[in-house]
Amino acid sequence: MHLVKFAPAGAALGGALPLSARPARTDPLHGWWWLGLGIGSVALWMRTLSLDAGMGGALRWLPGLAILAALRFVWLNRGRRGLRLLAAGAACNLLVMAVNGGLMPISPHTANALGLPRQQVTRAGIVQGSSKDRVIPDGQARLAYLDDRIVFQIGDRHTAASVGDGIVVLGCIVTLLEELFGGAGRSRSGIATNQRSELAKSRRDGR
Repeated sequence: MHLVKFAPAGAALGGALPLSARPARTDPLHGWWWLGLGIGSVALWMRTLSLDAGMGGALRWLPGLAILAALRFVWLNRGRRGLRLLAAGAACNLLVMAVNGGLMPISPHTANALGLPRQQVTRAGIVQGSSKDRVIPDGQARLAYLDDRIVFQIGDRHTAASVGDGIVVLGCIVTLLEELFGGAGRSRSGIATNQRSELAKSRRDGR
C-alpha cells in the first residue's frame, strides 16, 4: 500500500516503480466459446427440442453433451479451485443423466410437488417440456439420490434441483470470490517474494 502511495513521487524524481511494487496479474479465464457452446445447447434443448414429443432419442443426449462442453471450459481454467468444485457438481449431474438415458430423472413425487399436470406425473418416462427432466420412479431410476429432488420456490414458481446443482452453485460463488479477492492475495504474495529476492541480491552484491 505504501509503495503504491508514494509511486507518483518516485516517478516525478525520475525513478521507475520497482518491479516488487507492481501488482501481479492473474491469468484471465479462457476457452469461453466452450462455455457458450454448452449454454447454447441447453437453451436449444429447453426452448425447442424438449417441446417436440416426437423428437429422436439421440437428441436426448444433448443436455449431457452441453455439460461436457462446459467441463472443457473448466479444464482449461482448472487452476481455480472454485471451478474444480463446480466441475465436481457438473460431473454428478452428468453421471446420473448418463445412466438414465441422457436426461435428468425426477420421481413422480417430485413432479407432483412441482405442480405438473397429473398426466405428466403418472406417465413414467415422459420428458418434461422446457426442462432437462424425465419422470422415472425411484425404484427404476439409477443413482436416484443424485436426481432433481430438492424442491424449492422462487416467487410463484416451484423448481427442483439436485445435489450436483448445489455443488455447482457453491463452485460459482468460490470462483467469484477468487476473481474478486484472489488476485489481490496473489499480488501481495508476489510483492513479498520479489522483495525478499531483491534483498538477497543486494546482500550478495555488498559482499
